[in-house]
Amino acid sequence: MPRPSEFIPETRKRIIEAIANGCTREAAAGCAGISRACLGKWIKRGRDANAGDEAFVAFVAAIKEAEWKAVEEAVKAIRKAGKKTWTAFAWWLERKYPGDWSLDRELAAELKKFLREKKNATRAKST
Repeated sequence: MPRPSEFIPETRKRIIEAIANGCTREAAAGCAGISRACLGKWIKRGRDANAGDEAFVAFVAAIKEAEWKAVEEAVKAIRKAGKKTWTAFAWWLERKYPGDWSLDRELAAELKKFLREKKNATRAKST
């Protein structure tokens, strides 16, 4: 006898809530009592718009929206903290614009250049 589906509204709601609160997808799956692999299958199914699984497509859209809302809330909190503590703004700038504000910006620039050259060399070899 096949196992009953865990793709029920309560499980989906718990996952979306956890993600909106800043959890990773893996942590959200755990909070909802399912495995990361199970969540991954649902997401894959939702990305395949040709499958006709509208509930899965809507679920993936809700996950993406929850992730962006969590990011927005985190940035708001960092910016609010920056009004009292300048280091919050410094932290945000370093991560948002590492090329301009990171203490290791020269190293980051060198690494980007190195990786770009390796990528171009690999492409040249394969053609």
